[in-house]
Amino acid sequence: MRNNSLINRRNKLIYEKYAELWGQGLREELIWPELVLAFHLERDTIYRIVLKQSKIVEAVSPELPLLEDKNESN
Repeated sequence: MRNNSLINRRNKLIYEKYAELWGQGLREELIWPELVLAFHLERDTIYRIVLKQSKIVEAVSPELPLLEDKNESN
């Protein structure tokens, strides 16, 4: 159970960093490399985490960026 808590905390930190960089006006193609370096994860993993977190917080904070799932848009 402790591992899930740590993973959830890490995922929230990743999304908060994404939202911060997005709020500063950085384009997404510049945000992803920054997050990869900061969290030592693959780009696809970071993308999935941010996508999931954006769906979780959408109802709470609609002003934060929401990613569209690439599979849904096709």
